Amino acid sequence: MDKTKNKILLSLIILLFILIIIPQLNKPFYFDDISISRAAGSILEGKPSILLIETYIPILTEIYENTDELKQYILWSWLHPTLSPNMIALGYKIFGVHEYSARLVIALFSLGTLLLVYLIAKRIFKNDKRMVALALISALLYAINPLVIQSSLLVCMDMMETFFIALFFYYFIKYQQIKSGKYLLVLGVVLALLSWTKNSATPALFVSVLAFYFLNRKLKKGLLNMFVISVVGFGIFWVSWLVYNNHYGTDAFSFLSVQSHFFRAALRSFFSSPSMFLIGRAWAMKNMFFWTVPPFLFLFAWSVFSRLKKIIASRKFELIDLLWLFPSLIFAQFYLVYPQIYGFPKHFIPMMPFMCILVGYFIINSLVPKIRNSKKVFYAASLVVVLTIVFSFIFLQDPFIEHNIFYTESISLEDNLNLYIYNNIKGLLYFAPLLISFAVFFVLLNRKAWKLRNILVLSLFISLVSLSLYIDYTQLKADYSTYYAYGMNGVREAADYLKSKSEPDDLIIGGRALLYYAERKGYFSYPSIVSEHFNHKLFIRNMIENKTAKDIVLVPAADAEINTQLEGYKPDRTIGSYTFYERLEEG
Repeated sequence: MDKTKNKILLSLIILLFILIIIPQLNKPFYFDDISISRAAGSILEGKPSILLIETYIPILTEIYENTDELKQYILWSWLHPTLSPNMIALGYKIFGVHEYSARLVIALFSLGTLLLVYLIAKRIFKNDKRMVALALISALLYAINPLVIQSSLLVCMDMMETFFIALFFYYFIKYQQIKSGKYLLVLGVVLALLSWTKNSATPALFVSVLAFYFLNRKLKKGLLNMFVISVVGFGIFWVSWLVYNNHYGTDAFSFLSVQSHFFRAALRSFFSSPSMFLIGRAWAMKNMFFWTVPPFLFLFAWSVFSRLKKIIASRKFELIDLLWLFPSLIFAQFYLVYPQIYGFPKHFIPMMPFMCILVGYFIINSLVPKIRNSKKVFYAASLVVVLTIVFSFIFLQDPFIEHNIFYTESISLEDNLNLYIYNNIKGLLYFAPLLISFAVFFVLLNRKAWKLRNILVLSLFISLVSLSLYIDYTQLKADYSTYYAYGMNGVREAADYLKSKSEPDDLIIGGRALLYYAERKGYFSYPSIVSEHFNHKLFIRNMIENKTAKDIVLVPAADAEINTQLEGYKPDRTIGSYTFYERLEEG
C-alpha cells in the first residue's frame, strides 16, 4: 500500500476517534471519576492525594484501624500509586479544573494506545505483505469499539494502564525481533511507569511473557530477562515511590493491602455460595458481549480457536499468540475476581488492544483473497450497513438502558423478576444485526466463490463495524451517563437545587456525584460498600429512621437497595434521576 495513502487512512481513523470523543469530554463525573478528580485537585494544591470524600467511607475499615480518620479523608495512594491523579492535576493546571481537562488527559493516553495498536500490528506482521492493511483494520476496530470509547472518557487509571501495557508489549516484541539488550532496560522503565499507574494487570503480563519463553523452550532465558526487567522496573518504582511518600509523610505500602482485598472478597463469595458464584459469572458474559459488541467476542473466540489449531499442528508458539494469551488471562482474572452482570467493566480494558489486533488479523486472513475487486461485496456490505442502522434506530435504540435497568428503575429481582427477564429477552435484539448481515450476504454473494465460513466472517465484520458506530453515535448524543450509572441524568440540575436549599454543614444522604457537584457533606446512598465488618444498608436505614440527615436524595438503584420507609421525610421533587425528600420538622 502506498505510504501516502497509508498515512491518510490512519489519519482518518484517528480523526474518527477524535470526533467521537471530543463532544463527550464535558459530561458530568460519576462514581470513581470524582475520587481521582479530588485527588488531582489536592495534588494541585500541593497536598497529598487526599480524597475529601463525604463523611462516610467504610470501604477500608476492614483494612485500616483508624476509622475515625477515615471518616474525614482517605488518600489515593492508599488505594493505588499516584501517576494518574498527578497527570490529571497537570491537566487541571494547564486547562483549568473542569471535566474536559481531566478527560482530555485520559483521551490522549487512549489515542496513544490507538497508535500502539497500529505499530504493534505492523511489527508482529512485518514480514506479511498485508502488514499495513492488518494494522489499519486493527486500529479501526480499536478506534470505534464502544468499550474503548467510553473507557477513554473514564477519569481513572485504567486507560493509562492499558497504554503502558501496550507499550511494554511493543518493546517486548521489538526485543524478540532485534535482540538488543537496551530494550530490556526500556522494558524496565515501562514497567516502572506501569507500576506507578496500576498493578492489577501486571501478573497477567508476567505470566504471558514467561509462558511465551516456556512454550518456546527458552524458560531459562526468559527468567533471566524478566529478572533484569523486574530489577530495573520495580527498582525505579520503589525508590521513587518511597521518596514520593516520604515527601508527603504518607504510607507507601497501604495499596498492597487494598489490592489483596478484592481477591479475598472473591474467595469469600465462592466459599459462601459456590453455585451463585458460578451462576453470577456465567451471567456476566452478557455484559461483555454488550460492551465489546456481540460480533467482536465471536470473532475473537474464532481467532483463538484458529490459532490453537496452528499451535498444535506446528508445535510453535509465536509472537502473535501473545495477542490471545494476555487478553485471555486478563479476562479470566477479572471474570473470577470482579465480574459485572451490568455496569461498566472497566477492569477488562487492558485486553482490548491485543484482541483488536488478533481479530483484525483473522478478518484479513479470511476475507482479503475474496474481496479484491469485488463490487458485489461492496454493494452488499453497503446494504447491510443501511439495514443495520435503520433497524437499530427503529427497534434497538439504546440497548444499554434496559441492560442496566437497575440504574434507571427502582426494581429488585425478588419483586420484579418478570420485568428483568423481559428486558433481557428484549436485549437479544442486539444480536439481530448479525442475522441481518448474514442473510444479506448469504443471498447476494456467489456461493461458488464464497464458502459459508467466509460469509460468516464477513457478516460478523460488517455487523461489528455498523453496530459499533451506531452505539458510538447513540452514546455521543445521549444526555445521560454512558458508562458508570448508565442512563442516569440530571445530576448537575439536581445538585444546583440541593445547593440552593441546603447549607454547607447540612448532612445529606445522596449519591457521590450529587454531593460532589452540590459541594455538600453526606453519606453515600448507593452503591453499597461490601465489607464483612460493616452493613451499609443497615447503616443508611438507621440514619433514615433516626432522621439524622436533613435531606435524602435517592436514585432508582438506591431506592431499591435501601428499601425502607421514609417516615419523618416528605417528598419534595424529582429532577432527572434524582428524587428529593426533606426532613419533617417536629412540631
